[in-house]
Formats: sequence, C-alpha cells, structure tokens
Amino acid sequence: MNRYWSMRQRDLLFADELNLAEKQLADQYLRCYEKTYQQISILYDELMAGKVGNRGVLVSDLYKFDRYFQLMSSLNENLSKLGHSEIAIGNERLTNIYKTTSELIRTELGASKFNSLVDENQLRTVLNAVWCPDGKIWSDRIWNNKALLQERVRSGLVDCIARGVSKDEMVKDLMHNFNVGFNNADRIARTELNFIQNQATADRYREAGVEKYEVLSTHDDRTCDEECASRDGQVYLLKDMEVGVNYPPFHPNCRCTVLAVLD
Repeated sequence: MNRYWSMRQRDLLFADELNLAEKQLADQYLRCYEKTYQQISILYDELMAGKVGNRGVLVSDLYKFDRYFQLMSSLNENLSKLGHSEIAIGNERLTNIYKTTSELIRTELGASKFNSLVDENQLRTVLNAVWCPDGKIWSDRIWNNKALLQERVRSGLVDCIARGVSKDEMVKDLMHNFNVGFNNADRIARTELNFIQNQATADRYREAGVEKYEVLSTHDDRTCDEECASRDGQVYLLKDMEVGVNYPPFHPNCRCTVLAVLD
C-alpha cells in the first residue's frame, strides 16, 4: 500500500469516528438539556406564580421550600448520567480507532511483520494513558467538564433571576451553557481520537521494527504555524518520541499524523 494513501485512509478513519462521536454526543447533550430545561422551567413558573405584587422574582425566592436544592440535585443526576454516557461513547470510539488504525498499518507495512492482532492489554494501557501536563486521563477531563457545566448552569440561573430577565432570556442562557459544555466535549473527543490513532500507529511501527517517523500536518488555513506547520516534514527517531514535543497531538484539536520512514 502506498504510504501516503495509508495516511489518507487514516484521515478517513478519523473523520468517520469523529462524526459518530459528535452525533452521539450531540444526542446525549440534547437529551440532558431538554430534561434540565423542563425542570428549571417548572421552578421558574412556580416562582413567578408566587411572586408578590410587581416586585418580580428575587434570588431569595429560589431557596423557599427547598425547590432550588431539589433542582440542583436533579441537575447533578442529569449531568452524572451524561458523563457516564460520554465515557461509554469515548470507550467505543477510541477502541475502534485503535483497532482499525492498527489493521491499516498492518496492511501498509505487511502483515508478515506482525506477530499477532491487537494486544488487549496494550490497548487498555493506551486508553488509560496520562499524556497531558494536567496529569489527567481523558475520562477525568469529561468529569471536569461536567463539573464546570453544572457550575455554569447554577450560577447562570441565579444571575438571571438576580437581573430579573424574562424566561426566554433564561432559556437562552441555559442553551448557551450547554453549547459550551458540548464544545468542550467535542474538543476532548477530537484530541483523544488523534492521540489514540497516533499511539496505535506508533505501537505498530515498533512491532514492525520501524526506527524513524515523519510528522505530517494538515495543509489548510486552519493549520497552526507555530506548533504544527513548523514540524511538518520533520523526521525523528521512534525511540525518542514524546507526545506534544515531537509526536502528535501537539495541542488540543491537533490533526497531525505520522508516516514511517523506511530507509
């Protein structure tokens, strides 16, 4: 198989897995948003129905009859279910891209160079690797994103009531916060898919005895000059590979890949 055609095939694999992940994540975020909206809407209507005269709804009204705390408990439950769904989606998509990329590299370099199919222990090690400076694995980032989303929803609700905005404005604020949460989830998915695909490539290169690799960046107007374009075409020893330094991903949403250098 032509090596550059192999790279193109890896690009297509990545796009397929990312599209599936985005569709699945979008569905889960929409479900969580709709449930949260219904719960907040009910509380808002109750507060408006019980307001005194024309003074409007006060923040202190939130804490009457424990309705606010019940709402926060429901929100925590909603986001917990969302987080578990994200992890299930991530496990499926990351496992699939590791296996399909491994098989593609087998075809590229010749199956006779490999002793076996994917090592499940090796796969689990890669899926649970800590490779970012923050010291977190990808599932930790998902839970961190859920905690941030919960705080944005909570503070957004309090702020909207404090400012006396309409229900429509409150809904817009809620939608915005969920969009931010989804965008963060999408960034995590993109970055982790790139990491896992490139790790599958490196694992197969080692097994085949490849000693060097070439970094290849995506050539379009979204390619970052400092981190990706500057490394395009650079050749490194596989034994010296270091993610984020001389091996992709170099940053969140990185789209770089590598090719074996066969002397």
